[in-house]
Amino acid sequence: MSTLSLSLHPDCPWNCTLDDPDDFILYDVRTVVKMQTNYTFIRNAGDQVIATIRWRDVLPDMIMLTEGSFVSVNSWLTRSLVPFNFNIKFKDDSGRGYTWRGNAPGLSLRLFADEDPTTPIAQYYKSYRDWQTNPPRRVPSRFEIKPRAQEIFDLVVISFLCLEKGRRAK
Repeated sequence: MSTLSLSLHPDCPWNCTLDDPDDFILYDVRTVVKMQTNYTFIRNAGDQVIATIRWRDVLPDMIMLTEGSFVSVNSWLTRSLVPFNFNIKFKDDSGRGYTWRGNAPGLSLRLFADEDPTTPIAQYYKSYRDWQTNPPRRVPSRFEIKPRAQEIFDLVVISFLCLEKGRRAK
């Protein structure tokens, strides 16, 4: 397995598709309003809903993974109690730990496995305008997922989308 590079089309974590380099849609993310509440549905390539996020204004968003029940996003993606530490942790079904670093304005989100805290297994690169070309062009965002992260592909994508939605909503 090699590193997989996904693109967000359009560059909006609550209404987009995540496409591979061949433009095959691996994930579809759609937000709808139901009874005055926003719900974001994340579907895999098989069109199965793998997560549902219920937006909340004051309290943390709620998330339901696959066929579970809604829980607070903060109980799944735990934040450090240390001030100015922007790391977010979660565990997979096997109990292995992962840490998202860079969950703050101006930083780039990178995911690390606890067994190797020096090498990122997934990384998000924001879109930007390339002023070196004439006329300037927009370079699309990309989300690189290494083979180690592909073992928990759905969890990586879901956690990334939750964090990026939160970062942009602020």
